[in-house]
Amino acid sequence: SAGAAITIAFTFFFTTESHGIHLVMRGMVTLLIAMSLYLVLLFGAPFSGDLRVSDSPFRFVQGVFRDAYADRL
Repeated sequence: SAGAAITIAFTFFFTTESHGIHLVMRGMVTLLIAMSLYLVLLFGAPFSGDLRVSDSPFRFVQGVFRDAYADRL
């Protein structure tokens, strides 16, 4: 994953004194945080949008339990 690669690459730049390298480090961390926030945005509403999760398996199992335990309710 890109996040793992950025995290590992980030550790190699701790001892450098170059301002350009530090700018690259900040850019990598910013990219990592932005990707994480984007994933939170995508998966924040799991039952809507392009990455929708269907509720039909849940409804099926709910019906099975309702039929199986109808006499106990």
